Amino acid sequence: MVVGSVVALSAGSATSPGATGGPVLVSGKSPFATCATRPAYVNSEVEPSLAADPGDPRRLIAAYQQDRYHGGGARGIIVATSEDGGSTWRRAALPVTRCAGASAPFASDPWVSAARGGRIYVATLSDVVTVVTSSDWGRTWSQPAILPGAGMPDKEAVTADPRRPGTAYLVWSDYHRTNPPGTESDELFSATRDGGRTWSTPAVVLRTGHRAGPENGQILIDPRNGRLYLLMAWVRDGLATAAKPAWMLIARSADGGRHWSKAARFAIGRPAARQGGAVIRSSPQVPSFAIDARGAIYGVWDDARFGAGDRTGILFTRSLDGGFDWSRPRRIDRNSTGGAILPVVAAQRTGTVAVLYLQLDRPDGTAARYRLATSIDGGAHFRDQIASPEFSIQNAPLLTPSPLVPGGYFLGDYMGLTPLTAGQFGTAFVTARAASDNKTDIFYLAATAGESRARRSALDASTDSRVAFAPTPAGLTAGSNAEVESITGS
Repeated sequence: MVVGSVVALSAGSATSPGATGGPVLVSGKSPFATCATRPAYVNSEVEPSLAADPGDPRRLIAAYQQDRYHGGGARGIIVATSEDGGSTWRRAALPVTRCAGASAPFASDPWVSAARGGRIYVATLSDVVTVVTSSDWGRTWSQPAILPGAGMPDKEAVTADPRRPGTAYLVWSDYHRTNPPGTESDELFSATRDGGRTWSTPAVVLRTGHRAGPENGQILIDPRNGRLYLLMAWVRDGLATAAKPAWMLIARSADGGRHWSKAARFAIGRPAARQGGAVIRSSPQVPSFAIDARGAIYGVWDDARFGAGDRTGILFTRSLDGGFDWSRPRRIDRNSTGGAILPVVAAQRTGTVAVLYLQLDRPDGTAARYRLATSIDGGAHFRDQIASPEFSIQNAPLLTPSPLVPGGYFLGDYMGLTPLTAGQFGTAFVTARAASDNKTDIFYLAATAGESRARRSALDASTDSRVAFAPTPAGLTAGSNAEVESITGS
């Protein structure tokens, strides 16, 4: 076993699931501050992923990028674990980059999943996909398992199987070497059935199209029958645009990923038109999906269809029949002058749903705060509450654009959200501050669907609001699926 550099951290007042306290600091000073690399935003943390032990939701794990480079990737990945419901956190550097004793010059896109019994899976990427595991809640870590593809990997995600101990599934986008780069990809799949010691040879689930391909895959597992659902975004010319929006796809497997159905399109994700000025990194080509105990599938992404096309809101849809038919897309964010971005969804029980998103109170991002929308009726109605203090995104790391890395102010392509006990959810999010030596931090907050007025008033006296769903414009309803093979050439 490889033992990470562990630092005990007492992070503010106790915050157990559903408590009335405010956000708790998770991140701390960088262990990579003296590591010789290209320029990086030292002490800045971005893009957290969050999971809880299904058998004991007091045990939490967050993984995030530490010291983001000015371009792609970061100096390393930090995991933070808690065994007291988020009151205190212990941090460790994963052995996946040069700054942490491995060979990769960078790491990005951390993704965590926890199995019942406490086994943790953490996936990251550099020029390969890496998975490490822990059976003692992050005190020690396995040697990294390396999964190469044929090209450049992006947006990997790992999912532990709740029905099969020792089994987990990994998917990622494998980009071909093209000119221009980043325009054609395959979606690859691998599985472990021995707790992460070995992984199956990566297999293609969905192949590239002409200057198009799948991106941001995520495996969901139906807890009733073990069926796998692979949700993806189909992206043309390397980036979703108003003229060429992202297509949301689903494929299914009834045998643990050995065979897959044809991928089918069920919705589109339309980004806002570029207006000039400050660019904040967020896109509907990074959707989020979740499944509840009855097998209902929920999807969210930011989408510009609800207004003049100059800003995005948070779109919500669901399927009750395994992804064959989907509800009419609805906007669920609270109205604001700047719109909303970066949504992530989680679900539990039979219809208890939470959506964490970032509300922009000004279009330039100088006033932003996270909100949590929760539903106890499968998304028919949402109650919305503030989850963080207000901050300016223009204090966040500003990334230099390149053919493979979109530029702009960067908090992450996603945040963390996980079910806890009945009706409760844990969140992990990034806020920015006006400090050149510590531009961003990771915070944790636990909240309950239908949170008490005492908890809400601690952040904002006006957080108890019912969301009025905006109407969907004609011609943009989800409807039934269409086979991808019939549309990839358009």
